[in-house]
Amino acid sequence: MNRLINAKVTKSLSHLLIVTMVLSIFGAVITAPVSAQGASVQQTYTVAVVDFVNESRVQGELLARMATDAVVLEMSKMNRYDVSFTRNQIKAEMDKLDLRPPLNREGLVRLGDSLSADALIQGSLVKIGFTGQGANRTANVTLAVQMVDRASGEIINGALQNGQSSARVGFTADDDTLLTEAINSAAYLAVKQIADYVI
Repeated sequence: MNRLINAKVTKSLSHLLIVTMVLSIFGAVITAPVSAQGASVQQTYTVAVVDFVNESRVQGELLARMATDAVVLEMSKMNRYDVSFTRNQIKAEMDKLDLRPPLNREGLVRLGDSLSADALIQGSLVKIGFTGQGANRTANVTLAVQMVDRASGEIINGALQNGQSSARVGFTADDDTLLTEAINSAAYLAVKQIADYVI
């Protein structure tokens, strides 16, 4: 009797294991294409970021380059944008096309065609200022960013953001450090605004 019960239990367990294995195999086959389809829903845009300009009259083009690099860095953290064009690549194409920043719509389209980019970004440091003294001194930066569609030349996205450095208790930072922090803050907020606004 015990042998009969043990045989039935063993047989049931064997059937259960076989069914479980078959279901797990079919489950993997069925869900794999669905997952692949879900991953391809979000389109990646190839974006060329043209060096920004400094309209603030504070310092010079070095700050504009810093803002450009900060925006590229923030965009590179997102799966939506491919910003792998280097500054040298973009500059070489602009020189070849005899283009100088800031570019108008026609210039952006020509550059985009030459680079085979989906979109282009250009921007400017609109305003830079300082407030407070000593450890309470902070830098404030206003950054404008525009994303232009290569095919139409139309602005498809953009941002205008203010970045501010943090006051430091018991430590007085130099103006360059404060500016770097404010620019990084403005770039982060600008890219976040662009990413949140999807047409």
